Amino acid sequence: MIAEPLVKTKAKKRTKCPFYGFYNAMGHFMDQDGNQCPLITGHYAPCQLEIAGLDPDWSSCYVFNTAENKEVIENILKKSRIAPNEYWPKGEKSFGGISFKDWYDHITKGKVISEKQRPKSFLRSLVDRLKK
Repeated sequence: MIAEPLVKTKAKKRTKCPFYGFYNAMGHFMDQDGNQCPLITGHYAPCQLEIAGLDPDWSSCYVFNTAENKEVIENILKKSRIAPNEYWPKGEKSFGGISFKDWYDHITKGKVISEKQRPKSFLRSLVDRLKK
């Protein structure tokens, strides 16, 4: 059985970095429609590649896509959720987002995100994550 693709509710151009433009709210990455890098903690910080005059691209991110950060990134992919605005359901006040791993594969490998990968609500996704 083939899963239905998750439908975009609005068009949005994305960079080749799955982290670009989000902030980290305790493991739930929220879209902020800007150039924030959520991997820089403690304060708002724009993408360091962009500051250097380069296009944001995870494959060439010399700041965070490093061997030293591999375990941290794998933990984010495994445990975190992300709520991109273009997939926020119309009319909904909350959105549990999708797994960061699915988002990462979508941005870096072009994989389609399926409807079944979206949880029922933000609260439900928090409860599920806390049970793990």
